[in-house]
Order: sequence, then structure tokens, then C-alpha cells
Amino acid sequence: MKRMAAVFAAMLMLVTLCACGAEESFSPGVLIGEDTEAVAVSHTVAGTLETADLTGTGLNDLIRWAGGLECESVEFEEGETPGDAEGGEAWSFSTSDGELFSYISVGSSSYILADGDWYLVGNPTEPPISSYKVDSLS
Repeated sequence: MKRMAAVFAAMLMLVTLCACGAEESFSPGVLIGEDTEAVAVSHTVAGTLETADLTGTGLNDLIRWAGGLECESVEFEEGETPGDAEGGEAWSFSTSDGELFSYISVGSSSYILADGDWYLVGNPTEPPISSYKVDSLS
């Protein structure tokens, strides 16, 4: 009985230590509410701004894409965020209630910016919006 208690205590300690050292993970798919009917997208690259309103199939594709992203929390010094870097691409996703999140690609890395927090995307893929772009502004 004492041996079982010791094994249980050791396992509990191991689980606690692993949980304390784990990085915070995040999926931006949780930011798109079930009752969301449309998401406005702004895509900026090389000084060109393109916008689209996603509904129906486009919105479902976006939700599926965002829900599949694997993100880990990262911190940057002020002025050193991916948003401060030259070049790259940025997509901003919002509803009539406000901004949901941004997806930023710089070099070979991609990041999510949500509620002022940065997340490194472990499986970066371009958002599935190219066939839904309707307006181009320069």
C-alpha cells in the first residue's frame, strides 16, 4: 500500500512539473465565434492592400484553417516584434465587433497576434482567402 502511494505521488509530481514547464499553446480558430456570419480580411504585401468579406464557404474555410494552426506563445522586446520587421505579409481578420487576430509572415516564420499577445505558428500555411479577394487598394 505504501508503495502504491509512493508511485502515485511520484506520478502526480511528474505531471505537475510537466504542466508547469509547458508553453502556452493557442489556436486562433477559437476567436471566431459560432454565431459569426462574416469576417472582413485585409491582406497587405509589398505596399498593396487587398480586402475581402468572407461568408458561407469562405468563412468555413477560414475557420477550418485557423482551427488547424498550432501556435506557441512567444515574447519580444519592444520594437522587435514581427510587426516591426521590414517586408513580409500580414492578414488581419475582423468582424463588426472588432479585430479577431492578425497572421504575419516574415521570412520563413509566421506569427499570430491576438489581443496584444504573439504566437509562433508551428505549421504555417497561407490563409485560404486568395479566391475570395474582391477589392484591391494601393
